[in-house]
Amino acid sequence: MDNQQQLEKRKKSIIPDFGGKGWFIILILMFIMFFGLGFQSEGMNTNLGYFSEILGEEVATLQMFNSYAGWVGIIGTFLWGLLSIKIGGKKVLNISLILYAAFIMIWGQMTTVPAYMFALFGVYFCLNGAMSIGLSNLVANWFPLKKGNAMGWVTIGASLSPIMFIPMQLALIGSVGFNMFFIVAGILLVVLWILTLIVKNRPEEWGAYPDNDKNMTPEQAKAILALSQEYKKTSPFTLGRLLRTPQMWFTAIGCAVLLLVPVGFMTTIVARFAAVGVDVMVVVGFISACGVGNLFFSLVTGFVDQRFGTKKATFMCYALYFIALILTCFMGNMTAMWIGSGIIIVVSGGVNNLTASTSIAIFGRFDFAKAFTVISPISVAVRTLGYMMVAPIVAATGSYLYSNIALIVIMVVGLILVAVNKIQPIGRTEEDFERDAAKRAGEAVAE
Repeated sequence: MDNQQQLEKRKKSIIPDFGGKGWFIILILMFIMFFGLGFQSEGMNTNLGYFSEILGEEVATLQMFNSYAGWVGIIGTFLWGLLSIKIGGKKVLNISLILYAAFIMIWGQMTTVPAYMFALFGVYFCLNGAMSIGLSNLVANWFPLKKGNAMGWVTIGASLSPIMFIPMQLALIGSVGFNMFFIVAGILLVVLWILTLIVKNRPEEWGAYPDNDKNMTPEQAKAILALSQEYKKTSPFTLGRLLRTPQMWFTAIGCAVLLLVPVGFMTTIVARFAAVGVDVMVVVGFISACGVGNLFFSLVTGFVDQRFGTKKATFMCYALYFIALILTCFMGNMTAMWIGSGIIIVVSGGVNNLTASTSIAIFGRFDFAKAFTVISPISVAVRTLGYMMVAPIVAATGSYLYSNIALIVIMVVGLILVAVNKIQPIGRTEEDFERDAAKRAGEAVAE
């Protein structure tokens, strides 16, 4: 099998043959996503009630602090991205994860509002360094052509969070108390951080191969690493050029809309069902049950991405969300409400894959760090609008129908951006590097 055939096989392969070191990295990233989303999303349902009593503040006020922290996280994403260009995604992961663990432990001990806000802002600032910049850079470096498959497994961590985080949290709080829960969680994150110290930024630095391509020779791997170091000095993708590149904007916003929809919908799901007489615990049980499908759909999206392409995987998620939102417009029809809501919960397990996967497909692994430094903060900002948009619309109109219509309109805009986005490499491709590396290796042998 020649090099081109092998590259095509890697692009289409859905077999999760990542190698021992590749699986080690995927499992670490999976747990980072589990803890990250657990504290940022699911865990807040429990934490805010306890902190409200400790600080003597209303839950609504603490939720407002979370909104501020979200914007701190966006700034952090950009700054961590700039640092990743200088020192690599792996070191960013190391630094941000240990700081995140420290802020988690500090956060749980706070008894005054200023101290609480300081710790909360630190948590959000460091979280995106690990869960967005560090995680995505490692996937790009290790699985440049199997990125869809790899992200499908990594984002299982996001799917497990709604199912397992709150039960784990409540069990620990019942066992060791609320304050000590944060210490225990911080210690678990420190253990995870120790494991990240073993990891290397690129497979070639750890005696492995991109996508675990065993047909590659050690000489080729070394040549690719050398070429990548040379290319970093001459890459044309400056910040200014990225801001002028349409694919960057289409990717950042088009994929982020898919993250905005479940965020916006889920912030009001309990209230939606309560408005038609459904008990809160029934809704919570329904969300947990759908979490299993959410986990499975992460792998489905990765499969479609790897086998049929990232754009088709993105279209699939958009189509399912359109169906779901239309169904949930009919609040008088409980069957439609349950089905539509279930689709949104399940499909959200796959949409976390797509921003990083699309970015890798367009910019390649050697320009990914620069591109994602711009794409990720824009994506987080768009996603954050989901928290800020739906509730005010409902409050102003007294109807969930109008919030659904607003989400549908935004999705139309996002779908247009995805449709016009050319998801194909610009600049140097993986094929270019491997061809040049094979040539350099052959010249070395000839000498």
